[in-house]
Amino acid sequence: MQARSLLLGARDRRDRWTPALGQRAMPEDSYTVHVSVDGVPITENNTCRGLIHSRACSFYFHVSISEINYIFPKVYIKEITMISPSQGSIRGGTTLTISGQFFDQTDFPVRVLVGGQACDVLNVTENIICCKTSPKPDILRTIRIAYHSSNANSYFSSPTQRSDDIHLQKGKEYYIEILLQEYRQSAFVDVGLYQYGNVYTEQQTEDAVNEEQVIQSQSAVVQEVQVITLENWETTNAIKEVQRIMVTSPCIEVNSCSLYQYRLTYNMEKTALLPADASDFILQSALNDLWSLKPDTVQVTRTQNPQSYVYMVTFISTRGDFDLLGYEVFEGYNVTLDITEQTKGKPNLDTFTLNWDGISSKPLSPWSAEAEAAVEEMVSAKCPPQIADFEEGFVVKYFRDYETDFNVDHINRGQKTAETDAYCGRYSLKNPAVLFDSADVKPNRLPYGDISLFPYNQLCLAYKGFLANYIGLKFQYQDKSKITRSTEIQFTYNFAYGNNWTYICIDLLDLIQTKYTGTNFALQRISVQKASKSQSFYVDTVYIGQTPTISIWDEMPKRRLPALANKGIFLKHFQVDQTKSNGSSMTSQYSVTMTSYNCSYNIPMMAVSFGQVITNETENESVYRGNNWPGESRIRIQRIQAASAPLRGSFDIQAYGHILKGLPAEVSAADLQFALQSLEGVGRVSVTREGTCAGYSWNIKWRSACGKQELLQVNDSNIIGEKANMTVTKVKEGGLFRQRILGDLLRTPSQQPQVEVYVNGIPAKCSGDCGFTWDPMTTPIIRTISPSKGSSEEGTILTISGSGFSRSSAVSVSVGPIGCSLLSVNENEIKCQLLNGSAGHFPVAVSIADVGRARNAEDEVFHFVYQSQISHIWPVSGSLAGGNLLTLSGTGFNENSKVLVGNETCNVIDGDLNKITCRTPKRIEGTVDISVITNGFQATAKDAYSYNCLQTPVMTDFSPKVRTILGEANLTIKGYNFGTDLTRSVEVYVGGKPCQILHWNFTDIRCLLPTLSPGNMISTDKLNASIQYILEVNNMFPQRGSFYGGTEITLTGLGFSTVPTENTVLLGSFPCSVTSSSSDVIKCTLPSTGDVFRITNDGKIQYMGYAWSPSVLNVSVGDTVTWHWQAHPFLRGIGYRVFSVSSPGSVTYDGKGFMNGREKSASGSFSYQFTSPGIHYYSSGYVDEAHSIVLQGVINVLPAETRHIPLHLFVGSTEATYTQGEPVNLHVGSSETGCLATEPLCGLNNTGVKNSDRLLFELSSCFSPSISNISPSTGTVNELITITGQGFSNLTCANKVTIGSYPWL
Repeated sequence: MQARSLLLGARDRRDRWTPALGQRAMPEDSYTVHVSVDGVPITENNTCRGLIHSRACSFYFHVSISEINYIFPKVYIKEITMISPSQGSIRGGTTLTISGQFFDQTDFPVRVLVGGQACDVLNVTENIICCKTSPKPDILRTIRIAYHSSNANSYFSSPTQRSDDIHLQKGKEYYIEILLQEYRQSAFVDVGLYQYGNVYTEQQTEDAVNEEQVIQSQSAVVQEVQVITLENWETTNAIKEVQRIMVTSPCIEVNSCSLYQYRLTYNMEKTALLPADASDFILQSALNDLWSLKPDTVQVTRTQNPQSYVYMVTFISTRGDFDLLGYEVFEGYNVTLDITEQTKGKPNLDTFTLNWDGISSKPLSPWSAEAEAAVEEMVSAKCPPQIADFEEGFVVKYFRDYETDFNVDHINRGQKTAETDAYCGRYSLKNPAVLFDSADVKPNRLPYGDISLFPYNQLCLAYKGFLANYIGLKFQYQDKSKITRSTEIQFTYNFAYGNNWTYICIDLLDLIQTKYTGTNFALQRISVQKASKSQSFYVDTVYIGQTPTISIWDEMPKRRLPALANKGIFLKHFQVDQTKSNGSSMTSQYSVTMTSYNCSYNIPMMAVSFGQVITNETENESVYRGNNWPGESRIRIQRIQAASAPLRGSFDIQAYGHILKGLPAEVSAADLQFALQSLEGVGRVSVTREGTCAGYSWNIKWRSACGKQELLQVNDSNIIGEKANMTVTKVKEGGLFRQRILGDLLRTPSQQPQVEVYVNGIPAKCSGDCGFTWDPMTTPIIRTISPSKGSSEEGTILTISGSGFSRSSAVSVSVGPIGCSLLSVNENEIKCQLLNGSAGHFPVAVSIADVGRARNAEDEVFHFVYQSQISHIWPVSGSLAGGNLLTLSGTGFNENSKVLVGNETCNVIDGDLNKITCRTPKRIEGTVDISVITNGFQATAKDAYSYNCLQTPVMTDFSPKVRTILGEANLTIKGYNFGTDLTRSVEVYVGGKPCQILHWNFTDIRCLLPTLSPGNMISTDKLNASIQYILEVNNMFPQRGSFYGGTEITLTGLGFSTVPTENTVLLGSFPCSVTSSSSDVIKCTLPSTGDVFRITNDGKIQYMGYAWSPSVLNVSVGDTVTWHWQAHPFLRGIGYRVFSVSSPGSVTYDGKGFMNGREKSASGSFSYQFTSPGIHYYSSGYVDEAHSIVLQGVINVLPAETRHIPLHLFVGSTEATYTQGEPVNLHVGSSETGCLATEPLCGLNNTGVKNSDRLLFELSSCFSPSISNISPSTGTVNELITITGQGFSNLTCANKVTIGSYPWL
C-alpha cells in the first residue's frame, strides 16, 4: 500500500497530453542513451567520451502498427476483438468469452477486469479467454479532494491545491473527476501526483524528491549582569604613596655594575632589566612603562651609600594605598634589594578603580559616564606607541588597527571581529584575502593609489592562526629598458603557526628585488591566504611606512594583555546603565550587561583595586573597602545574572530500529553523517550544520534511500543547557512528484463498463467494442423454493420457481456448499435432487452460464435446512471407565461435528459426511442417548448406548511404583475383566504413552514401560495410582557467580547418570562443563556467559560490501564481537582493518582502544571482548587506494546487569524436575579442600529471586573479578608477574591464575 497526494494546478498555457488505454509506445525518433550502475547515473563526461549526442551514443526507435522494430525481437500487440455476451446478471457469475489474439501467460497469469472488478479467469488459449464476472459494484461516491479557484503557475500557490494522503492499493483503480471552468480564454488543468513510495533519486529523475529533515537544538541565551554599587560615598584629601628601595651590591663600590642586574615587579608585571647602579631617571622610566601603574606616574630620587643606592619612589596619584613593589634577581647576580613603605597612600575617592582578572581600569569618578568605555578597555589589548596609534602622513603611508576606521564590505577583505583577543585594542581582522589595495580610500575619501616602495618599503603587522606560507604582491615597475610592467606574484614567506600573536616587519622592496630588476617599484595590492579551508587566521595593526616599527635587535615592546583572554572568554557587547542617589548617603550604581562570544560562561566577578574584600556575602556578592577610606565608603559588587553555558551533554537518535547513543551536543556535520550512515537502511546522506553553541541546526538529506523516510526520533534527556530542547522536522518529504499524470496511468472515460485484459502484466489493445453491462432485465429471479428442509438420505427434490431460467445454457444450483443434481429446467422452474452434505442452514443459489447468478425477488434470501440423522451405532455397550471406540453412521455429519454420550462429550477421533468415530467418556452404569451436533443442528438416537460393569476391567494392584528414567522396566498389573485375546484387545497407557504388552490374560498384564519425563504418571483413576519417574535436582551451590565464567557448581538430587557425558547441565543457554557425576551429585564448571556477535562487511550504503552489517550493535560488558570481511575477488587494492576511533566520522586510530593490526587485508576476521561500558566508535580506515571509501560503525556497550538464569539438567534428552531444598551455606571458593574465599561485601545483600519455582543462578558483577593491568606483559619461565584489579580473594589458595592453558604457580 502506498500513500500519495494529488496536486491540482491551472495555468494559462496549453500543454497537450493524450490519455491511452494501454501503455504508450515510444514515438519514432532518435534517442540518447543514459546508463546507471547500481542506481547511480554515469555522468555525461564519462559517457561516450563526453559525446553523448553522437551517433555512437544513440539508437533509433521505429514504430509500425503491429510491431515495434528495434534491437529486440518482435513484440506482438495483444489485442481484444470481441466480448460475448455483452451483458449479464447484476449478481455476477456471467461466463464471459473474450476473443482476440496473442494471449499467453509466459511471465504472469492473465488478468481480466470488468468495470474495474476482477473477472475470475477459467481458461486461456492463444485466442480465447473465459472468465466469470463479479457482481455489479456499488455506485461510487465522489468527494472533493483538492481545488483552486483562480489561475496558478505552481502547485503550491494555495494549500487547497493538495489533497490529504490517499492510500492506494496495488492493482486497484481509482476514479478521478476534474471540473474546469473556462472563461474567455482557453484554459486547461494539470494534475500532479506525489507518491511516497519511490525507487528513484533526484540524480536519476527530476520528478524524484529526496527526503530532507532538520534536527534543531536550542537553548535560552542568558546574559551576564554584574552590578557595581558605591555606598556611603565620601571624599577627603589624598596622601601620596611613598616607597623606599635600597639596592645593595659590591659593584657599587667599584662603580662597575653593568653585569649586576635586577627587575622590579608590580601586579605580576615586570620592568626591563635594571643595572644595580641605575639612575633615578632610568628606574623612574622603567616603572612608568608598567601598564599596571598607568595612568598614574612615579617620581624617583636616588641617594648613594658606600655599597648601596636608596631610591625614594613617590606615586603621583590620589588613588590611595599601592601594593608594595616586588623584585626579581637572577641567580648569580650579587644584588640584594630591600623595599619598604615609607608613607601609606590615602585616596581622596574622587575616583575609584575596577580590577578584572588582574587588569585594572582607568580611574572612574563616582558619577562617570565613561564606565562602559572603561569596562571595554579592560578587555582590550594595549600596545606601546612604537607599534600602535600611528597617524598617516609623510613617514606612515598606510595604517589600519581595525578599531573604528575599517568599513570595507567586500568579502575578500575579511571580517572585523572581537571573537578572539586582538593584538592591539578590541578588534582584529579575520581571514582577509587582501590587506591593502590601491583602490582603498583614505579618511578624506580619496584613494591611496599606488604606493612607491621607495621610500615606503616596510610592511609591519601582527598575525596569528594559520597563514599559507606566501605573500601575494601586485606591483608596477620599470625594467632595464624603461618599459613599465605590472605583475602579481606570490613570494615565499614562512609564517609561524599557532594561536599566539606574532609581530613582524618585512622589507617589501628587498623581497621583490630578489626576483625582479628595475626601478620605480610601486605597490598596488598585498594578499594573503588561509593555510587550509578549515583553519582561520587573524591580522592586526597593518603598517606600511618608511621605517620598521621594531628592530630585530631590540626587545619586543610589551603589550598589556586583555582581561579574560587567558580564560578563553571573549565579550561581544557591553551595556552599562548608571543610577545615582543623593539621599542621606551618596550612592552610585552601575549595572553592566555583557554578551559573550561562543557562549562564554563562568565569567569572573569584577573586583576593586586599592581596596580589600571586607565581606563575602555569597559567591556572587563581595564588598570592598580600603583600610583608610573616609567614613563608611565602600563598593559592593554583585552578580545578579550569570551567563548561560553552551549546550552540553549528548543526545540519542532512534531510527530504522536502531539507536545512536551519546552523540555530542555539538556533533559536527561529518560525524553525524557517518553516524547516520552506519545505520542499515539509511544509505548515503549529506549533512550540513549551522548555528552557534547555543543551538545548532543539522540539515540531513537522504542521497541513496528513495521515497518517504520515517521521522528521526531524538532523545534530548541528556542535553544540558538553559531551557534546552531538540526537535526534528521534515523540510522535504521524500517521494516521486509527477507534475503531470502520464497517459499510461489513465484510462479513457466511458459511460459503459469496459473489459480490460492484462497479458503478462501489459494491457491488451481493444480493437472493437469492449463494453459490458450488468443488466437487471437479463438477471434471473428466484421467487420461491420448496421444500425448505430435507437431505440426500431422504431423497429430497428441491423445486425453485422464478423467471429468466434458460434451458439452452448451463444451469447450476447450490445449497450453500452442497450441490443439487438437475432433474428439469424451464423458463420459470428448476427441479433438482440434493446431493450428500453436512447439516446446516444454507442459502439457495442459481447460476446460468450465459447470464450469471440469479437474484432473489424482493431481495429476500431463500434458505434451505439440510437435516442430519443417525442410522447405526456400534458397539451398543461398553466400560464404565469409558475409552471405548464408538462408531456412528448416518448423514449430515462433518469433521467438526460434536458427539454427546448422554450429556458428556465423546472425543471425536475422525469424521466425515457419513461416519464419525469417538472415545466414550466414563459414566455410571445405565443406558444413555447418543447425539450428533453439526453446524448447530442436532440428530439424536434415544437409549442407544449402555454402560455395563461386566465389561469394565478392574485393576487391583501394580508394580513398580517408582522408577528412574534410565534403563528399561516392566509394569505388572493385577486385576480382572482384562479379557483374552479371543474376546477383545487390551491397551495400557502410562502418562499418555502406550505400554507395550508382553503378557496378557483375564487377571494379569505385563508390559514394557515407555520412556517418559520425570513426574507422577497416572495409569488409572480407580486407584488414584501413579508411577513416579525420578530425575530430580533439589539443590545447587553456589547460586551466584561471575559473568566471565569459571564458577564451580555442585548439583544434588536423584536419578543422575554416573557417566558424566550423559548429563547435560545448562544455566540459561550456557553449557556448564560436567567434571564428575554420581547418581545424586554432579559437579560442573560454568564458562564465560558473554554473547558472541558477528559483524560483516555485507552492508550497503552505496554499493554492497562497503558498510558494516550491522553497523550499530548493542552489547553488554563481557560480550565478544567478531568482525569478518571479504573483498570482492575481482577488485584489486581493496583491504580492510578494524580499529577504534574517537568520533563517528574519524578514520584515525584513537590510540587507546582495539585494533586488529596496522596492515589492511582483503579478507580476515578479528575478535574483541568488551570489558567496560560506553560508546565505542570504530572504522575500517580507507579501504580503497583512492582514499574515498570507509566503513564506520558503533558498539554500544551496556553495563553488565545482575541476571538470574534458570538451571536445566538433562539426562539424555530428558529434563529433570526441580525442587528447592534447604539453602546450603557455602562460600564461593576453589575446589581445593579447606580453601574457601570469603563472600565479598557487595554480595551480602540478598538479590535472589523470591518464590521462584526454578533453581536460579545469579550472574553478578559483585562476583566477577576484573583485571586492570598485568606487569610485565612479556617474560620467560619463572618470571614474577603482578596482576592488579578488583574482586580477588585475600586467600592466596582461593585465586587461580592460568597463562593460556598453563597454570601459574
